[in-house]
Amino acid sequence: MLVTRIAPTPSGFLHLGNALNMVLTHWLVRSHGGRLLLRIDDFDTGRARPAYLEDVFRTLDWLGIDIDDGPSGPQDFHSSWSMSTRIDRFRQARDRLMGGEHDAVFVCRCSRHDLDPSGRCIAGCREQGLALAPGSSALRISVPAGSERGLPLQPGDHVLWRRDDLPAYQLGSVVADEDLAVTAIVRGVDLLESSALQLHLAGLLPAPGFQQVDLRHHALLAAPDGHKLSKSAGAQAHPLDHTDALREQVLTWAQAIGTPIGVRRP
Repeated sequence: MLVTRIAPTPSGFLHLGNALNMVLTHWLVRSHGGRLLLRIDDFDTGRARPAYLEDVFRTLDWLGIDIDDGPSGPQDFHSSWSMSTRIDRFRQARDRLMGGEHDAVFVCRCSRHDLDPSGRCIAGCREQGLALAPGSSALRISVPAGSERGLPLQPGDHVLWRRDDLPAYQLGSVVADEDLAVTAIVRGVDLLESSALQLHLAGLLPAPGFQQVDLRHHALLAAPDGHKLSKSAGAQAHPLDHTDALREQVLTWAQAIGTPIGVRRP
């Protein structure tokens, strides 16, 4: 059975690109008779806000998306579905990587500003065998240039465990999807390198289910200036206007953008 998920982050209000991805994911699972999960990624606890969390559920209702499993609302999310309730599981994955024979995984004291232009640690942390210390060091993985399943692998020393003692998105996402038995993921083309890194990481954990996941990357909606829509770029400082007309426009975009990757309205 096809199992997929919608995985918004409550770090800002959702924008039209998020709505498009939700629709495409919903169409994929319903056309295959599969299961749709809601996985709200509150890894970045410092940016999460109650209003952003509530916006996720309002947007799903507006788009008419029915979820098969996951939180039913903000209160249910906080009590049973927050990533903080699964922190021990993420720590287990972290410790497995640190205790394995992966010399590419190392503790690093450097901030991202201390890395060289290629994203590499230049302070020799990898050779020092440092202990992981919350507040002063992070866990990184050194990744070579290459590809995973034909997707471009961005070289560099990528963070797996943050210095604030929380999982970085790449590690948390792979572990969460593996535990949820996800078999398919619909993402924007801006996440091609992220997908490649996660596949690479899945081979080390190991996460055999994620290694086999069906990844489909769709074209993006552009902002008026031609750049991609994103929360970090201020694409949605306010909630979407949840009107019927805008919903129909999103569905029209989804039909055009989904067709090339094999996602059609059921």
